[in-house]
Amino acid sequence: RSMHIRVFLDRPANAICGTDFPIFYSGAKLLGTPDLYSPVVVRRMQQQQIGCGSDATAFIRFPYFAALIWPFTLLPVGAAFVLWRTLSIGAELGFVAFFRAHWKWALLACVWSWPLTWDLDNGQDASFLLLALMAGAFLLQRGRPFAAGLCFAWCAAKPHLVVLLPLLLIAQNLRRTAAGLATGGAALLALSFAVGGKDWPAQFLH
Repeated sequence: RSMHIRVFLDRPANAICGTDFPIFYSGAKLLGTPDLYSPVVVRRMQQQQIGCGSDATAFIRFPYFAALIWPFTLLPVGAAFVLWRTLSIGAELGFVAFFRAHWKWALLACVWSWPLTWDLDNGQDASFLLLALMAGAFLLQRGRPFAAGLCFAWCAAKPHLVVLLPLLLIAQNLRRTAAGLATGGAALLALSFAVGGKDWPAQFLH
């Protein structure tokens, strides 16, 4: 088991070729420059950082996401990836903890989940999305609809997965939750303009 842990944590930089985290990392380093959405520049940065790249290399998140990733760039990419994975595991454990007495079933579901395994190995961010959704559901159940909406706003990192969520909230007459979602979304949008400049939407669409 200890050998497996060492292999998991001590991978050389070029062993993370083709994963998503180096793209996040490169995007954070390019924050505030006109090259944030340039696949060519991101690929070049990956070549410099980890010695390899891939054809499908482009930063496709809003600028606020790059701002949240920026602290990781204070570390070498390999160490930053280890930290990212550690936090991902923490997010998954947080999700399990919300189930309280039924935590064993939630843990079993996570262990058998191929998407979560891929998320951890590939350095994606689905674990954080899962935690935000569960936190929102928990707060909604506890009678705190606006705070629940703020948690749901973190799903903006993967809008294609929750595009129908606003319609669901409206259909269920959860107006306070929808207000929280809109407020959180507006804050993230404002942060995107603050760190990405006024031209980032055009660059993103291009």
